[in-house]
Amino acid sequence: MKKLSVLLITSILAVQLYGCGSAPSVNKIIDSVDKESADITIGTDETEQTEQTEQTEQTEQIEQTEQEDIQETEDYSMLGVYTASGYQNDYFGYQINLPSEYQLNSRAAFSSGNEDVVSESNNETTLSWLKTNLNLSNATVFDASTDMDFISVLVESPGIIADYWDEEETIANNSLNRVIEALESLNDEDITVSEISAQVDYLDNFIDGTHYAVMYMCLINDTPYYGIEIYVRSADAKYLSVFDFSSFEAEGIERICGYCTVK
Repeated sequence: MKKLSVLLITSILAVQLYGCGSAPSVNKIIDSVDKESADITIGTDETEQTEQTEQTEQTEQIEQTEQEDIQETEDYSMLGVYTASGYQNDYFGYQINLPSEYQLNSRAAFSSGNEDVVSESNNETTLSWLKTNLNLSNATVFDASTDMDFISVLVESPGIIADYWDEEETIANNSLNRVIEALESLNDEDITVSEISAQVDYLDNFIDGTHYAVMYMCLINDTPYYGIEIYVRSADAKYLSVFDFSSFEAEGIERICGYCTVK
């Protein structure tokens, strides 16, 4: 059942020439140059060559230093960090503190098995990979679960056609049909999804205030399944956090929401 639920969450959250020309023949250029003039132009004394070499080396050192500075100042703050009890995101200003029965699932591209989940999820390799995905579209920044409850948090960029996200209510209304279609697409020979219902609503007291969401419920192989997708836009509107909470228990969504608080 747990594997089926992870598949469900993944399906719901899946939500974006060089010219060439011709140049004159090198041989023709050489043939057109008077040899004596060429000797004068090409000739360089030893002092000038040394100065040019030193200048080139200095330029390369400056460029290397600038590149290192860029790498050192790479902003990963919107990705948040794993903690021993959950997750913290200072960019959005919230934290998720979970009871001990929750399993934290690594957000690394590939788990080496040599690090604990928190360290692996926060190392430079993982952060760089997540930031690359975010620049393209979105990144799953947190994942945790029990046998009954499932938590997944994405951060999304607005894409190449916009610099900022719409209002959260607009995002929720635009997401409604996608959520329904994602649930319907899960039907196959092993999974039967039926009695799907979904609606746009809002939560008055989620993290720092009111936020819009798509709430849904259905039967999966005749077992009730409850879920919510909450949209929280960053203060600068450059990023969107999508909280996808689901549970096999009716009270599960309210329980999970209670773990999310203002940082």
